[in-house]
Amino acid sequence: MAIFNFQILLYSSLSISFCILFPQTTSLTFNRFNLTNFNDPDQKVNITTFGDAYISTQGLQLTSLEGQVGQATYIDRLHLWDSSISTRNLTDFSTHFVFVVDWEEHPNFADGFTFFLAGNESAGNESLSDGGGGMGLPVKPGTNWREPSTPFVAVEFDTFWNQFTDPDNMGPYPHVGIDVNSVVSNVTAVWYPNIPSGIQNEAWIRYDSSSFNLSLEFTVTTNITRVNDTINLIIDLRDYLPEWVTFGFSAATGTPLSAKTTVKSWEFSTSLEINRNVTDPVKPGSKKISIGAVVGLVVGTVVLVGGFVLVGFGFWRRSTRAKEEDEFEIEMSLENEFEAGAGPKKFSYGQLSRATNNFEEGQKLGEGGFGGVYRGFLTDLNSYIAVKRISKGSKQGIKEYATEVKIISRLRHKNLVQLIGWCHEKKELLLVYEITYDKYGAPCV
Repeated sequence: MAIFNFQILLYSSLSISFCILFPQTTSLTFNRFNLTNFNDPDQKVNITTFGDAYISTQGLQLTSLEGQVGQATYIDRLHLWDSSISTRNLTDFSTHFVFVVDWEEHPNFADGFTFFLAGNESAGNESLSDGGGGMGLPVKPGTNWREPSTPFVAVEFDTFWNQFTDPDNMGPYPHVGIDVNSVVSNVTAVWYPNIPSGIQNEAWIRYDSSSFNLSLEFTVTTNITRVNDTINLIIDLRDYLPEWVTFGFSAATGTPLSAKTTVKSWEFSTSLEINRNVTDPVKPGSKKISIGAVVGLVVGTVVLVGGFVLVGFGFWRRSTRAKEEDEFEIEMSLENEFEAGAGPKKFSYGQLSRATNNFEEGQKLGEGGFGGVYRGFLTDLNSYIAVKRISKGSKQGIKEYATEVKIISRLRHKNLVQLIGWCHEKKELLLVYEITYDKYGAPCV
């Protein structure tokens, strides 16, 4: 009972400590979503659109006419990295989307669209770029889209070569790129999306926080063959983006250049939580637990748990000592009773273990509620014996065991087998009887 109470005490103290150190929140420790039908009311509510973007039966419509700028973001913020701990944990994330860029038989098409992560000020009509080559990203006007109005990292799908921002080696072809605070891409690759046919394309974007690898895998169509290509950029996003970011899509068309850009489905997963209640990273004067407070809380909790453990251990130790003393007194009383006379003798556990071949299963004569009975041979007495081994699960305790030894040792009858010894070692209760056989040769105990 004392051991059981000690376990409860220890478990309770650890549970209290866990709740103090890791209080429950409404945020998830892992979050993912999969939007396959933007027109479904239950999915539509998760997207916020700005500018010329809207949701139609065809999907998430970013642009559809010339001279348009559109943006669509997920309703909740993404927790990109955690500033509350010294390690500044950075999230892993991955996203996959299916999209169509359709020129709708226009002789020229432009400009492109992006998947982006940006500061919280990036969402909204006032944050949209002036269209064209800015592709709806938060860039300052009059800078040829080279300076951000708020920090961003984007993966661009550029359908029009622009002399101010695009590399000469791309030629007139559409291309993909990874952009950091500018539409001048850090890495680029030619992209063949087969826009005139208006076919569906796919993209997979992954970020590995351990290697800082931001990678893009995208579909390429040449003639009738569809293959995948990749680009990647090594970047520590904590150096460029705030702790909480807005994420989604942006697009723009020029004049008279246009293209209809539609996102058909979008899935996303992250290893840190997404939270719609966060509107901004930590601001001056905001309440936040300091490292000193965290250390103080941890130390105080450890001291509290240690106190509970010491008190519980004291109770457990005292109970164990009392139990050991009780067993010792009973054992001494048995020895005192049998020492003087020729009654049952005390055997060692080693003697009985050797006699029964370490209580081998093949030596077992029978099994009862109290435990098993084993056949053995004592070389000291040159005789066969039966050893009753009280099971640990038996209700027969040490006192009942002692009483049985005393009573049986005093009984003398021709139909009763004789108790010749006993053993109480290694927390084992053992009774040793002489073994006899019936007229059929079967052992009787």
